[in-house]
Amino acid sequence: MRARYLAAATAVWVTAYLLVYVALIDQQGDTPVAWWYVALVGVAGLFLAGAAIRRAPMFVLILAVAALAVSMIIALASIGLLLLPAVLGAAAVIGLGGAERQG
Repeated sequence: MRARYLAAATAVWVTAYLLVYVALIDQQGDTPVAWWYVALVGVAGLFLAGAAIRRAPMFVLILAVAALAVSMIIALASIGLLLLPAVLGAAAVIGLGGAERQG
């Protein structure tokens, strides 16, 4: 049960991160939003939401952690460090076995 709550909280964190990212880039005005980056992080968030409702197998969570880690490294010069809690949360969901269906 804790893994489901953690997956849901991590998905909410990823969504908040995306909103901050889009608002920040839009406010700067000189560069357009990198929609491929939004899609990469958004897909990881969807994978985590799937884990929260027990619809995501373990390999999907591993892909989510990988996508979030790569996204964090890509944006490390700006706000990428804000993804660190999401990477750690998704890894903790894997550690808790949150994607495995019980009974």
